[in-house]
Amino acid sequence: MGCEERKHESRGTTQREKELNLLYSFSRIVDRAENSIKDILISLLRILSDAIIDSVNTIAVIVYNDKVYESDKALKSDRFIREPIKKRGKEVGSVTVLYCGDSEIPFLYEEGQMVLSITGKLAKTIQLNQSFEAQ
Repeated sequence: MGCEERKHESRGTTQREKELNLLYSFSRIVDRAENSIKDILISLLRILSDAIIDSVNTIAVIVYNDKVYESDKALKSDRFIREPIKKRGKEVGSVTVLYCGDSEIPFLYEEGQMVLSITGKLAKTIQLNQSFEAQ
């Protein structure tokens, strides 16, 4: 294996580690019974951008029940990943990750899948949390 191949493989491994760290951290946040939905959303904002390949130029925005949570002041950008948060088939919010600034790095397919996975887990957590509150 040549030097360039090792560099590329190393970057891929590092990115994979960042994505896995996000998923593990998010699971731990969700598993803490004392965390409210708001606490979970704010905690997710703190860790989500770090899992993206160009984390320095990444902003995360979560909308839930008409409230907007931002990791930084969101700017308009045509480079973003957005996945809806659905509760019983109805959209109740969204998770958006976008690039700001002059970054030319495209989002990876795996990053889109990661955001999709996060929104699915978030939707289940919201439903479960509201079921417990209703009891």
